[in-house]
Amino acid sequence: MLATLGIALALLQSPTDGSVEKLLEQARTARDASATSVAPGLNGLIDELEAETPPGKLSLDRIHTELDRMGPEAASLLVPLLDPGTGKEATLVFRAQEVTKALVRLRPAGIVSELIRASGRGSKLARLNAIRVLSAIPEKKRAGAYLARLFDLYEDELRLEAARGLAAQGGHQDVLRRALTDDDPRIIATVLESLTQSASADVAEAVFHLTEATAAAAPVAAQLVGYWRAVPEAADERVLEALLQLASRVSVPDAARIQVLEALPDFEEAKSRSFRQKLEPLLDGAQPILIREAALVCSTLLGDRSSRRKLLETYDDTIDEDKEYWKGYRQRGDVLMRIQDYSAAARDYEKGIEMLQKNRRSTGTAFEELCIELARAQVFNGKLKQAADAIEDARLTDGKLERLRSDPDFAPLLESSRHGKVLNR
Repeated sequence: MLATLGIALALLQSPTDGSVEKLLEQARTARDASATSVAPGLNGLIDELEAETPPGKLSLDRIHTELDRMGPEAASLLVPLLDPGTGKEATLVFRAQEVTKALVRLRPAGIVSELIRASGRGSKLARLNAIRVLSAIPEKKRAGAYLARLFDLYEDELRLEAARGLAAQGGHQDVLRRALTDDDPRIIATVLESLTQSASADVAEAVFHLTEATAAAAPVAAQLVGYWRAVPEAADERVLEALLQLASRVSVPDAARIQVLEALPDFEEAKSRSFRQKLEPLLDGAQPILIREAALVCSTLLGDRSSRRKLLETYDDTIDEDKEYWKGYRQRGDVLMRIQDYSAAARDYEKGIEMLQKNRRSTGTAFEELCIELARAQVFNGKLKQAADAIEDARLTDGKLERLRSDPDFAPLLESSRHGKVLNR
């Protein structure tokens, strides 16, 4: 009933006649007064969201800031706007989406009842939006109990959203365990993604059993890898054995097998000699090329020197056959990046660039890509000046520079006061 903790404390500290009814009446009056005080400003912001031409980025950022500044007092006025109606009017859908985001950011207390009502009626989008806000509010026990009911009640996107919220709120482990054995892989993936975001190990045992079940695990291999990376303390020897079995099954799509193999070196438990020996069947030449290469990369990162030699020998042979073939250096450089030998990768990229320049190809896509990969290797190697030089040499368009600015690999260069300007031309 209370719009903010401040109102609650003020009421508890104020003299009352001792009756619960009187206290509730005071709470409602205080909440309504707070809402009334922000209503004029809020209405102006809503009018901007409902304009025929959606606000540009700068205007939208300002609206977000002003909505957030209004605080929880605006929450009760925003809940009805979660519903854009049954039509598909773009402005109302946009408004509902922005209001949902605002309530998720505000995480206001005291609106559970309104959200429960909104999640059970109105348009489908209104119910989805209400469930999203329920997933973020601080009254986890009550919200979680209701989300658990919705998970059993709804189907399709509504059930997916309830599962996501339930995993985000925590608790109700029995429902989450059922969700992890659902027939719909989307439900399983959604729960795993939410558990990963919260780094929750509450149902790690259920996730382990899912990892063991190859048929069910294969469609969600990426989410399983993400989950175990988020809770490495729960990834014991049993978990790694199950992941390795998943990577070993020919019935599992190659892409999923490779994702698992790429993740294994991240776990301390995988660095033992006994675990490396279990990788040996995947190093066999009879394996598909991409699987064998991913296994060799994995084994190399786990400390096996002979795997490095086997991994590189094909690329070495290609370069030995034609030392002016720029693509051979690019390919070997890419593999060296995968095994985190950034200095050797940079040397190969530099050699590839030299070969392109020798053949008067110091422009074009191939040249630009080699310069970018050289810069990436130098950033990983901590050599920001050399990285900046490589970007400068590439003479990239504004669009390509924009993509590099949003690439997390280049964040150290972008944040450098001395060398980051090369990305901001």
